[in-house]
Amino acid sequence: MNREIKFRGMTNNGWVYGYYLAMQDDFGIATPTIYNLNTNKFIPVEEETVGQYTGIKDKNGNEIYEGDIFVSNNTHKYKVIYDDTRFIGINNIGVCYVDSCYKDGSSRIKVIGNIYENKELLKDEYRKSKYENS
Repeated sequence: MNREIKFRGMTNNGWVYGYYLAMQDDFGIATPTIYNLNTNKFIPVEEETVGQYTGIKDKNGNEIYEGDIFVSNNTHKYKVIYDDTRFIGINNIGVCYVDSCYKDGSSRIKVIGNIYENKELLKDEYRKSKYENS
C-alpha cells in the first residue's frame, strides 16, 4: 500500500498537519516542528503529540493518525500505535490491525477522539500493551 507520509502535532491553538522536522537552534537544541503546507510555515508543536498518518481513513473519511482512538464495528475502542512494522489498534482485549479494518474501500472503523484530548474514552478498555515501550 502506498500512502502519503505526513504528520500532525498539537499547539496551543490546535492541531497542525504537514511534514515533521526537528529544527535545531544555534545551540543544537532540537524543536519539533510541523511544516504546514497550507501556510508554508514551520510551526513548533508539542513533541509528545506528534503522530504519523496511517494512510487510512475511517468510515467518515477522517484520516487516522497515531494516537487516535477508534471504535471497530461499533463495539470495542482501540488506541492507534506503530509497532515497528505496521499501525495497530490496542486495548485490553488485544490487537486490531488498522489496515485490515479497511477492506474494498469501505472502512469498519470510526475515529472518536485521540489520547491527548480524550483519554477518558479508553479508561475501561485500555491498559499498557506489550507493544508499547512507555
